[in-house]
Amino acid sequence: MLAAVQAVKSGKMCQRAAQPTFNVSRATLQTHHNEKVTLDAKPERISRFTYQQERKLVDYACNWADMGGVRLGKKQFLLYAGQNAKKNGVKFKGGRTSNTLWCGLLKRYPDLKLRKPKTIAAASHQTIDREVVKSYFEAIHLALIKHKTLD
Repeated sequence: MLAAVQAVKSGKMCQRAAQPTFNVSRATLQTHHNEKVTLDAKPERISRFTYQQERKLVDYACNWADMGGVRLGKKQFLLYAGQNAKKNGVKFKGGRTSNTLWCGLLKRYPDLKLRKPKTIAAASHQTIDREVVKSYFEAIHLALIKHKTLD
């Protein structure tokens, strides 16, 4: 690939001649020649969210589980991501987030994991302890203060 790009850039070969010689597709050679893609680029889709927006989504999902909530499933997470996208003006094909977003996030953020759903009783028995309940009610208290609904 590198030799093909160098041959085209130096003018020794045209793109059509370099394609069969170096066994590189013409479209790939053209994108590298026009410097739309660097030679060390990985073949991965670019996310429509910024890094900060993605990190916020992942933190939300992880913190929700840590505060004693039932773990978010893929469907609930994608619904939340869609609402967040709409709020931030991020557009998706068909207006909905997809499995591609989910798979990309799983690759980029190892702390985001899909858990098998449990019954509510089993999940609550495993997560209820004094610290979890305390942090849950502190979060509610802060939300009430923030929205000025506390007496």
